[in-house]
Amino acid sequence: MRLVQVTDCHLLADPEARSRKGFPLRQLHAVLEFARSLRPDVLLASGDVSQDETAASYRHAATAFGALDCPWFWFPGNHDHPRSMAEQHEIHDDVDLGEWRLLMLDSRVGGQAHGELGQAQLQKLALKLEEDERPTLLAMHHPPLEIGSEWMDAIGLVDREALW
Repeated sequence: MRLVQVTDCHLLADPEARSRKGFPLRQLHAVLEFARSLRPDVLLASGDVSQDETAASYRHAATAFGALDCPWFWFPGNHDHPRSMAEQHEIHDDVDLGEWRLLMLDSRVGGQAHGELGQAQLQKLALKLEEDERPTLLAMHHPPLEIGSEWMDAIGLVDREALW
């Protein structure tokens, strides 16, 4: 199984729009061109697909992801609008990958940059892990571990200890 993950595309409605770090849609196309060369079995977009939460930005992403010759899945990050995403392509929380499964957790906290899973979602996760013995890949937008970057660690998962 070859899974390629992309994250933090921060697309805008205007396909030619410039962000502070370049041209998001052009950059996404370059990343996906490289991903295509890896011949992925699955593509996972792990949040912050959009910067402006517009339907147009999600259409750009869905078109770009759909051009790959593999199934693709996405879930929202703290900059995304889930309903607008789902209008373009379904959001799953559990994906059967054959010998593996993929569980996508929602770490968004409204109005905040940091992530949190919360007790209810952690309890649901524990039950899901008990019901299936296959290896499981957990995916979430916010880092569940400190990674040694001051600013990233500050917006990571605040209930990381409860996850473990």
